[in-house]
Amino acid sequence: MLKLKLRLPTILGAFALAAASVVGGQAKAEFPDNTIHLVLPWKAGGGTDTIVRGYQQAFEKAAGVTVVIDNINGAKSVTGTLKAAKAKGDGYTVLFNGSLDVTSNLAMKPLPYNVSSFKAVGGVYTTPTWFITNTKRPYKDFQDFLDAAKANPGKLSMGTAGSTHTLLSHALKGATGLNFKIVPFSGGADLKKAMIGNEVDIGQFHSPVMINEIKAGIIRPLAATAPMGGINYEPAQKLKTLKDYGIDLPPVQITRGMMVPKSTPDAVVAKLEAIAKQAAMDPSFAKFGDTFGFKPVWVSAKDYGKQLQDEVKLLTDIKNKYIK
Repeated sequence: MLKLKLRLPTILGAFALAAASVVGGQAKAEFPDNTIHLVLPWKAGGGTDTIVRGYQQAFEKAAGVTVVIDNINGAKSVTGTLKAAKAKGDGYTVLFNGSLDVTSNLAMKPLPYNVSSFKAVGGVYTTPTWFITNTKRPYKDFQDFLDAAKANPGKLSMGTAGSTHTLLSHALKGATGLNFKIVPFSGGADLKKAMIGNEVDIGQFHSPVMINEIKAGIIRPLAATAPMGGINYEPAQKLKTLKDYGIDLPPVQITRGMMVPKSTPDAVVAKLEAIAKQAAMDPSFAKFGDTFGFKPVWVSAKDYGKQLQDEVKLLTDIKNKYIK
């Protein structure tokens, strides 16, 4: 009996440790074990919205949990980006946006967040920006637009959607000395409607947005900010760049990718990066790329974070040089 009494605390302690281990195991379930929200800071219908919906299935498959898209539109993507920056850093709120759409806002004015407010997860889709026109307009190439703008100061219009294109439009005015009207739209979906309706002389989009309208003969591409060799529509592969027209603006390309609040643990970021990479290489996303116009890419978290930092500097330099 004496031995039994002596061993009883030990036995009870063992049970207590086992119970604590089970509870602790439940509290520290492997990430992810809940719904992941991809915050898309634009309303439905634009280019980035189309890409994230093409990516969603592959991301959900790789994550093994439900993935939903939250469209939070406003202030040229600032509203949704700020909400993502302030979210709990648990890996279940992930910002999905274009690199230039994040960095151009930061280059234009001070905001309640910056690149350091996030940890990069990775990039999955890279494309140049292009300038397009309705085929009812007389412009056969970008030089036609430049000549018409010079001959008719203040009369021609350029539609933009988002701070990237607004910044580039102002920089284009500064680099060329031309005077044309910049017409801002709330997002790519609204600008697409305006282009189809022939409401502006030319519009600026991240390619390959409106490629179907180009194939249908409704829209004509005029120029791009960087070489278009990666597009799978052969007539657009040799589209001239701004450099080809003697315009001294650096080539810029947007990479759609993911970021999480800076408070997110590194281990969770690493798991998200592995999921994102697997999804970027999934056959379903490759099939989407074939349809949309460009093949998906994979940019690591480290490289994507550096790209964001470099873009802020590049766009700030462009603003300081060309926008007065």
